[in-house]
Amino acid sequence: MAGAWLCAGCEGKYLVGAVPEVLPSEVLPAVVCLLDFGAGPVRELIHSLKYDGIREAAGVLVGLAGKCVSLDEARGYYGPEAILVPVPTSKAKLKMRGYNQAQLLAEEIAAWLGVEVKEGLVAHKRKQSQVGKGLAERSHLEGRFSVVKDGLPKDRPLVLVDDVYTTGSTLRACAEALKRDGYRVAGGLVLAHKR
Repeated sequence: MAGAWLCAGCEGKYLVGAVPEVLPSEVLPAVVCLLDFGAGPVRELIHSLKYDGIREAAGVLVGLAGKCVSLDEARGYYGPEAILVPVPTSKAKLKMRGYNQAQLLAEEIAAWLGVEVKEGLVAHKRKQSQVGKGLAERSHLEGRFSVVKDGLPKDRPLVLVDDVYTTGSTLRACAEALKRDGYRVAGGLVLAHKR
C-alpha cells in the first residue's frame, strides 16, 4: 500500500530503526504509538487524511506501521479478544470531512490485526479545536464524550484508537467515560506521537 505513495528510498529513510513507543498514561494501562509524527511523510499523510479528504491515507499509514512492527508484536500489545474503539469526532467535523479519521484508521488496523472494531462513544460539542493547545488548555475535555448504550461488550478489553497523541487528554477523557460506565479499557493505540 505504502509503495504507491512513497518510494522505497523514502520508506527506508524515515522508517529505519522505527519502533513502536509505549507512552505513559495516568488513566490507561498503556498507549502504544506506532509511528513518529515528525517522521517526514507521516505528518503529511495524517494531514492529508484529516484535512484534505484523502481517505486512502489511512491504509497507507497503517501499511507504514506494519513495516515498523511485526504482526505478532502488534497483536501482543492487547491480545486477540481486544475490540478497537475509535475516538469519535464532532458532528460538525464529521459533516465537513464526511468521515471520522480515527474510524478509518481503526478499520485498517483491525484488518491488519484480525480484531473487531466497534463504535461505542459519542462526542459532544466542543467550542474549539484541540490543534495547537497545551495540556492545561486541553483539560476542559471532561464530559466531552459519552458511551453509546449497548454498543460495546463489558466482558472484553477495549482499545481506544486515535490518529495523533499529543497530551493524551482526548484518550483520557474517552477512557474515563468508558470506565465510568463499567467497561474494561485495556489501553490506547495511536498512529503517531506528536512531541
